[in-house]
Amino acid sequence: MRQIKIIGFTTLFICIAFSLVFAGEIIKGPTPDKLPSAEKCAACHNVSHIYKELSQSKHKHLQCFDCHLPGKIQRIKYEWKDCNYYRFGYHEKDGNWIETTENKMCLRCHEAMGIKNTSEKCSSCHMLQEGVDKIIMVKDRALPPTPENTKEAKEVPHKSHTFKYHLKSEIKK
Repeated sequence: MRQIKIIGFTTLFICIAFSLVFAGEIIKGPTPDKLPSAEKCAACHNVSHIYKELSQSKHKHLQCFDCHLPGKIQRIKYEWKDCNYYRFGYHEKDGNWIETTENKMCLRCHEAMGIKNTSEKCSSCHMLQEGVDKIIMVKDRALPPTPENTKEAKEVPHKSHTFKYHLKSEIKK
């Protein structure tokens, strides 16, 4: 009986240790087809200007969740207060979302173009800060973002989603 308890405890310990080590990056959640479009995300979060920037950029084919972990996914892993728009990730398959860093997110596509990782964040050159965004978190996603339906409003630095700037080329002019 004692041996069974030791085996059971050891197995439980190994499972917990394994999940703490490997669960950091993979998050199970709904597939992208169950998530709203970029236009809908922008409307509910009060950032239609970001959608407009994105839709006029070379990245107009992207959805918000192609780079940002959706709030619905973040809430599986994090408490509400720890969810934010600077958590990057992508959907792999079968409900697996991979949380990653900003540069790794960009390099998923741009590495094939010969671009290498750098110690600088990609956004420091390609997504210049231009003011502040007031992002709305709604209580009920089925309703519009009115004052009565606002759970929280966060002010965050606005990073341009036009991706047209490159500081090094701007300096040479």
